[in-house]
Amino acid sequence: MNLRVIAIFLILFNQTVSGENLKWESHIRDDGVAVVVASREGYESLSEAVGSIPKDSWIKHVRVSFLSQYTEFQAELHSSMLTNYPAELETALASAGNMHNPKVIALRRAFTEAVLSSNYVKSVNAAFSKRCEKISSASFEKFFISKESGKPEYEAMLWLTTEKCT
Repeated sequence: MNLRVIAIFLILFNQTVSGENLKWESHIRDDGVAVVVASREGYESLSEAVGSIPKDSWIKHVRVSFLSQYTEFQAELHSSMLTNYPAELETALASAGNMHNPKVIALRRAFTEAVLSSNYVKSVNAAFSKRCEKISSASFEKFFISKESGKPEYEAMLWLTTEKCT
């Protein structure tokens, strides 16, 4: 196959999956609770997805995958863990980054703290401010570290849970 065709394909593929191009879906469960999900289809912005949900529904969760596609968020996560948990991060990065590795498991608390203190969560809270809801906790599934790109990329299915303002 021609190298130019491959290069064009890779450029187009990268543009379709970059974090900046991800969209948002909103779902309302039978009990009236809503979930907002980062996806490849749906609303162009988080604010649009949030605005689509009736005020009487509580947006209890925001689910975000494709974390490696959010370059600024990745940089924030790495910087926070490097500053606050340098030994744990160094050990985890020197090991296999799979989710079952004890050295990666030891980084889970650091990852949670980094997520909650990030500008990304602040931007989610800004989108929720008119609804008087805010992110109160973070949990995740399948946390692992990929080093395929030559730099660490933190991946997980991230769940941000909200609380209502009082």
